[in-house]
Amino acid sequence: MMQPAWAAGVALANDDNGSPSEERAVYFELFNVILILFPLTYLLTLNITSLVV
Repeated sequence: MMQPAWAAGVALANDDNGSPSEERAVYFELFNVILILFPLTYLLTLNITSLVV
């Protein structure tokens, strides 16, 4: 179960992106099938929206 997460972490750590984004990102694995990636600001927006509703 930890192998896909470890592999994704190694791939992200070894990424040679010459111009990294200044925006922080959130990564998580859904049902051990798919890796989901989105900006941290989306999570903040979702949290605020769920508190209001």
